[in-house]
Amino acid sequence: MFIVYFIAIVFITVANCDQSTHVLDQDDVFTVNITMRNFETTKEDQYMYIQYKIPDEELFIIGFLPLTNLTIAHHVVTFACSTPYSNESFWIGNKPCNGPTVILHDWSYNIPTLALLPKDVGIAVGRNTPNKYIVVNVHYLLILKGDNSGLQLVMTRKPCKYHANTLLSGSSDIKLQPNTQTIQVPFSCSYRGQPVSFFAAAVHTHMWGRVNSLYRVRNGNVTLIVKNSPKISQAFNLLPSPIDIQSGDYLIGQCVYDNNDDRVIVVGDTHNDEMCNIYVMYSYIPENITSNQQTVYRPPFPTCWNNLVPNMTKLIPADSVIFPPIPDEDQTDVYESTSSPTTTVEVLRSSTIKNIDNFTFADIPKQTTTKQFSFHHDTLVIVWTSLIIILILFVMLCYILYIRNRRQVTRFNLYAIDVDNSDTSNDSMFTNWTNRQNKFKRLEFDIDEENPSSY
Repeated sequence: MFIVYFIAIVFITVANCDQSTHVLDQDDVFTVNITMRNFETTKEDQYMYIQYKIPDEELFIIGFLPLTNLTIAHHVVTFACSTPYSNESFWIGNKPCNGPTVILHDWSYNIPTLALLPKDVGIAVGRNTPNKYIVVNVHYLLILKGDNSGLQLVMTRKPCKYHANTLLSGSSDIKLQPNTQTIQVPFSCSYRGQPVSFFAAAVHTHMWGRVNSLYRVRNGNVTLIVKNSPKISQAFNLLPSPIDIQSGDYLIGQCVYDNNDDRVIVVGDTHNDEMCNIYVMYSYIPENITSNQQTVYRPPFPTCWNNLVPNMTKLIPADSVIFPPIPDEDQTDVYESTSSPTTTVEVLRSSTIKNIDNFTFADIPKQTTTKQFSFHHDTLVIVWTSLIIILILFVMLCYILYIRNRRQVTRFNLYAIDVDNSDTSNDSMFTNWTNRQNKFKRLEFDIDEENPSSY
C-alpha cells in the first residue's frame, strides 16, 4: 500500500511541476538582448526598428539596459504591441506597430545604465496581455557601419504583485519662432481610472529644450511630479517621493525652449526638429478584464497628449520656466530604497546583473537570449525520474528475494513434522518415527544430489 501511495505522489508532483514553477524565487531572472547585427546606416537620423516575439507564457519585464552609446544613437525607445509593423526581423521607417502601441522605456542623452523596476513590480507581457511583441527603435545619429545597438530586457516568470507601465505625456504643437527665448508649450489631460502611483520619470527634447515639468491638480491644489532639464539628463530618475493619481485628477505640464537660430523649429523626428515628451513610470494593482474567456491585463493610463484641458494650464507655476538646479551625479541613476513599492522604489538586486556605467561599442553583444538556470521544472523532472527508477529497482529486488525465500520455505516444508497434530499412541509414535527416518533419508539423498563434489 505504501508503494502505491508513493508512486501516486510522484506522478501528481511531476504532472503539476509546470504549475509549481509559476512562483519562483527572486533570483530567477533572465535577459533578452534585442540588437542589430552589423547594421550599416545609409543616412543621418535613420530610424531602425527591431522586433522580438514574446514566448506564449506569462512574463514580466523588470529592467532595461540600452546597448549603445551617445556617439551612435540619439535615443532608444522600447515599445510593446500585439502586432509589429513588419514581419521582418528589423525595418527602416517611422512606425513600430500596427494598432495600439505602448511605450515601455526611453533612453536618450545619457550614459546607458541599467534601470531596474521596484521589487514586486513588473511590466506584464506575453500571455493574457495585449503585449505580444517588443519593438526596439534605435534613432541613429550618423552614417556608420557594423553596428549592434539595441536593448537588453531583464525579465522574470515570477508573478509581480504590482504591474507597471509608462505614461507618455507631452505635445506635438511645437512651433519655435526664430531668435526667441522662453517659448512655452503646454499640455494637459484629465484622468478617469483606477489609482496609480508615479515613481520615476524621464524628460525628452532635442537641442532647444530648456526645462520640462509635469504637475498633478487635485481639488485645485497643484503638486509637482517632475521638473528636469533635458540638457542635464534624459534618463529615468526616481521621483523624490511617489505621487498617487486618482480618478478625477488632472495632469498639466509644459516644455520650455530657447531658439537662437534664424529659422522656425517645428516638431519632427530628426535632430534638426524638436519634441516635447515626459515619460512617467507608474505602478498599479492589475484589474482583470475577461475577453474571449481569457484574462487580459491592460494599462490604465497610456497617454496624456496635447492640451486637452486648456483652462487647467493656467495653474502651471511661474517658476516652471526656470532652469532647475543641477543634481549630484549619483542622482541621475535609478537607485534603491527600502520602502514599499507603493510609497517609493526598491530596486531588485541580482548577483548576476550589474550596472554598466561605461558601455562601449566593443562591449555590445549580438542578438541572443540567455537564461539563468534555476532549480525548478527541469531539475524536478530529473530528480523525480531518478526516484521512480530507484523505486522500481527496489521493488524488483524485493520481489526476487521474496520468490527465492518462498522456494526455500516450500522445499523445507517437505521435511517438516507436524508435532501439534501428531498421535501419541505407541503405534502412531512408531509410525511417525519410521516416517521420520524415511524423510531424513530422502533429505540426505537430496543433499547428496546437490553437492556431489563433497565426496
